[in-house]
Amino acid sequence: MDSPAFTAAVTTAAATAATNAGIAAARILPDPADLTPRALRGADETTRGI
Repeated sequence: MDSPAFTAAVTTAAATAATNAGIAAARILPDPADLTPRALRGADETTRGI
């Protein structure tokens, strides 16, 4: 059985890798709010309330 320190180190490394992967994906993928029909029409139409 692994020591608690080893288990903690592996868990921390896995959590860090998952966090970094999430940050990388967030930088690549568009914000879901930018994909709404209102956002896709552009600011001009949005400000007129269409």
